[in-house]
Amino acid sequence: MFPLPAADIGTAAADVVSSVLQSLLTSRGIASHYENLGYSPRDPEPRRWLSFEIGGQEYLFHDGHLLERGRDRWDRLERYLSEDDDALIADKNGTKEMLARHGFSTPRGKVFRRKNIQDARAAFGKLPKPLCVKPNNGSHGDCTFPRITERRWYNAALYRVAARYCRILVEQSVEGAVHRFFYVRPHVVAVKVLCPPRATGDGKSTVADLLKALNAERRERNLPLHTELDINDDDMCCALALQGYAPENIPEKGEVVRFSRVSNGSAGTVSINCLDKVHPGYLDLMAQACDLFPSLQFAGIDVILRDRREAPSDDNHWILEVNASPCAATYYYPWGGEKIDVLSPLVDRLIELAT
Repeated sequence: MFPLPAADIGTAAADVVSSVLQSLLTSRGIASHYENLGYSPRDPEPRRWLSFEIGGQEYLFHDGHLLERGRDRWDRLERYLSEDDDALIADKNGTKEMLARHGFSTPRGKVFRRKNIQDARAAFGKLPKPLCVKPNNGSHGDCTFPRITERRWYNAALYRVAARYCRILVEQSVEGAVHRFFYVRPHVVAVKVLCPPRATGDGKSTVADLLKALNAERRERNLPLHTELDINDDDMCCALALQGYAPENIPEKGEVVRFSRVSNGSAGTVSINCLDKVHPGYLDLMAQACDLFPSLQFAGIDVILRDRREAPSDDNHWILEVNASPCAATYYYPWGGEKIDVLSPLVDRLIELAT
């Protein structure tokens, strides 16, 4: 593998990925430089984009977002590489319905408009539990509430989502471990399991004490994206409340305390690379799913697996969503498992597109 740049617990995800890509490009003899640019008139805040050229096409890269320079028609910075499929991919339920029509396993769901929130409230008694409530076009696990079985938490989740988003997705909350498959056309090149931060009670320590111990380990490991967690964070307080905990409570010995509702890096998830431990049938299956999006050159596919060692069947896995701008950092700086180079296949694909 090409030399990896130095990075630690304090390095921002966007800087980690861009630095890794620049190191890779340098090892290939491809020049690159940074530019501070806003994306569009509606999103003018400058971001640090890595600019490089392959086969006469100039690209801009920032935090998983890959743009083709000089191709946009709508007065934005540039054109997304996967733009022809972006509208469908951004529609979580629409994506799952399309995948289901082609025989892929997905959680069943229904979308409610914010102005019809009373219809969403009335649906609680008709839907199989547990439920997951989230925005239909959200990202980074924002306003996502899985494993809901009680009406009071269901209603609270609906209003939390409605406060920020127009379309509310209510779907099955399926059990298993969330895995992110990293796809570069035409293959899956990496897999990691996303483990929400958690601790096991010893019958003596408070929830706050358990989190302090977890944070101490994170400081010692000093890995990018595996940052310290805040006991006063609103999302963490919500996750604890859903389990009946407050920071001063003492969990019984053996009880597992989850410090996050979701399995996203922004929520403190631990990433463990596991490509060699996943049944090969899943690699082929996820590549087939991505083939349904013709313009998609690379992606992250989030899938819940009951047992990653078993061959895929109709009732042991569910595709949650497709992400057209996946973060690559933790494949290079994982909490566990071997490092996996996912950006070299992407550069190879861009070279292939240029020929």
